[in-house]
Amino acid sequence: MPAPLNEFGGWLRFFQVANWIGVAVCGAMAALCALSTLGAETAGQVAEALVTTADLGVTAWLTCRLLRPIKDRSPRTPARVIRLIGWIAALTVLFAFLEAGAALWANGGQWTDADTRSMRGSFHALVWCGVWTSYFRRSRRVRAYYGLDRPAAEC
Repeated sequence: MPAPLNEFGGWLRFFQVANWIGVAVCGAMAALCALSTLGAETAGQVAEALVTTADLGVTAWLTCRLLRPIKDRSPRTPARVIRLIGWIAALTVLFAFLEAGAALWANGGQWTDADTRSMRGSFHALVWCGVWTSYFRRSRRVRAYYGLDRPAAEC
């Protein structure tokens, strides 16, 4: 039986669990990318690995910051979550361009099909941002759980 709207559950719980899994995956991938610098043969490959490591590390850190207040029943929480989602999306796009530049440098200026993976990742981040921003703005559960439907005097 689904949880009542004023309790933590449903898509809100899915958001929390999926993002904690994402933090674990980003952390593991960042560690692997950092280790890959040891086997890099050129400065371009080192730069590509370091930019990717920074991207994954920043994403994991911001996602932890995003999830920290998720159970805080303050009416300000959804706005804070939306703002952090926007930062994650913006930084993902920025890092996609940095990763593409580093990949071009690593490949001696030759564009390869593998170089588009960071661009695809930024597209996925923008879709993720749109979906969850819309959810936190329009969801009945979010409104009920965080008290956005209550009069200001009750908050």
